[in-house]
Amino acid sequence: MSISDIAAWWGAIIASFVLIWDIFKWRKSGPKTIATARRGWKTFNIPQTEGHKLIHVTATNTGDRATTLTVMGLHWYPEGSTLADKTKRQTYVVMGIQGFDKIPQKIEPGDVWTNVIIEHEKIAPLLTKGMLVVALGFSHVEDDVLVGIK
Repeated sequence: MSISDIAAWWGAIIASFVLIWDIFKWRKSGPKTIATARRGWKTFNIPQTEGHKLIHVTATNTGDRATTLTVMGLHWYPEGSTLADKTKRQTYVVMGIQGFDKIPQKIEPGDVWTNVIIEHEKIAPLLTKGMLVVALGFSHVEDDVLVGIK
């Protein structure tokens, strides 16, 4: 085996590792979202929300490409059902304090989108019986991202 054969094999091995690394990076790239929903928030000096409990919703893009938030809603699952059972759930579109004018909203890498939902008398029973989750739709995934309300 000559020096040129060894160099050719060495180059082929390095090129294979580079290809595998590029595939790994490509699969991990794109938008990635982390979302939270916390209830029980209150406000001061905001007439629109005074005296109401609020659900504070955030979505953060931790990926390396932009995504678009397309919808915000609520899914309610009766007691005994699971998140996988879409036949029993009830779906609601809700308007946050910032309104429908904030959706759709482009979320760049590193950006945080936030909104607030008023916990009015129609939402309160859903929080105590069954499971209520916030559903966020993003342009980079087919299914809604479901966020448990803490």
